[in-house]
Amino acid sequence: MILSRQAMGRPLVAPPGVPEDRKQALRRAFDATMTDPDYVAEATMRGLDINPVGGADLDRLLDDLHATPPEIIAEVRAIIAPGAK
Repeated sequence: MILSRQAMGRPLVAPPGVPEDRKQALRRAFDATMTDPDYVAEATMRGLDINPVGGADLDRLLDDLHATPPEIIAEVRAIIAPGAK
């Protein structure tokens, strides 16, 4: 739970209710960009790491996080923010 932010990095998001065909088109465009030779070359030249996480993987991660039992959330909250409610 605490480290899930690292898996997400800097996610690109769309608003709720995006039609499935558009969501899939956006995901395909993202995936294509991450493997585009010109994009990869530019990122490499700038010393940037490319380590994309696909949309389906992020969906699974969010589903897992949302399924976290409330008592676990309370324990984590007590560890990282003592006194918070």
